[in-house]
Amino acid sequence: MKQRITVEQLKELTGLQQEHLRELYSPEEGDWFYRSTGEDTEFYGSVMYHDDSGVELFEPEKIDLPLLSIGQMIQLLNPESSTIFTFNSWPNTNPPICEISVNGKTFYEKNICDALWESVKKIL
Repeated sequence: MKQRITVEQLKELTGLQQEHLRELYSPEEGDWFYRSTGEDTEFYGSVMYHDDSGVELFEPEKIDLPLLSIGQMIQLLNPESSTIFTFNSWPNTNPPICEISVNGKTFYEKNICDALWESVKKIL
């Protein structure tokens, strides 16, 4: 099962949507992120912090975008349980169908991760 969005999905966002995502996102250890330098160089990384032993660990920069997981997208769609959010799945259909409804808008995709991403893009 697909667990997080892809870089290609992040590239679907406009500049304003990217900025809004950066504002909403709070990095936590173990999260994955993507960085584009605007050139041919791209970077993927995992959020890590310095520990007490002085081991140098990696921390994201403000230009980084999160490769959101299913759980992170649910948190974005349902902050403080203020959003009406429903999910249905029909895995035995061909192709399988996932339905996500957020505040009356419904999205259908082949898997939950992509359905959640379509929903998240609408709030960015």
